[in-house]
Amino acid sequence: MRTDATEPVTGSFELHVFVEPLDPPPEAVEAFRAACASATPPMKALLLELDYVGRGFVGVLQTSRYVTGDVAAARAAVRGDAEVLRRAGLSVIREKVEAVATDEGVPRSDDDATRSPEDRYFEFHVLVDGTEHPLTEDDMRELRALAAELSARLGTPVPLSYNAMKPSQRFLNLRARGVGLERAMVEVNGLAAAIAALPDRRLTVKKTIAEYICFDSNRAVDNGWLEPL
Repeated sequence: MRTDATEPVTGSFELHVFVEPLDPPPEAVEAFRAACASATPPMKALLLELDYVGRGFVGVLQTSRYVTGDVAAARAAVRGDAEVLRRAGLSVIREKVEAVATDEGVPRSDDDATRSPEDRYFEFHVLVDGTEHPLTEDDMRELRALAAELSARLGTPVPLSYNAMKPSQRFLNLRARGVGLERAMVEVNGLAAAIAALPDRRLTVKKTIAEYICFDSNRAVDNGWLEPL
């Protein structure tokens, strides 16, 4: 196991707390939103739809808020967020700390990555939209086929997701381990190129969100989505 980690990661972090149940009924969504809104500081309540192998899109409730500092401070903050939700009667199943990929201490090169803790990894969310119109059902089907093709080509899951509040959008998602940001971005840029090469050039990449995961208490939640079964 690597113990000679790089300099501590410092900067901006996004905190996520995940709660059960998956595919929540409306009353569970409302209870979650109320708990997030009443917290101090308040948390953003998200309902994401994640495309699981063999299951299709599954609704997942998670919080979002940003803090600055170092990993230890971010982990303490996400523990506090989780406790707030537990006191509200919610069942917490995961805590996650994501550094912005440009933060100090995030590995840039593969050599940097060899000195980083083994449980850390990059995560990328590539927002895809129509070039001249919102995504159609045909576009959604084409993107799903592309996700399956890319997953097979890269040998790692490249699944779809979307925000339930914006169902006309789609994200392609990818993880990278054991490499620096520079090499990880090669595969991400490959996703953008594959989208640009689709017939009729109907789809375009609007933006790419790049994160470095510094803590994840339950990665198994993603089994069948961003993690292989």
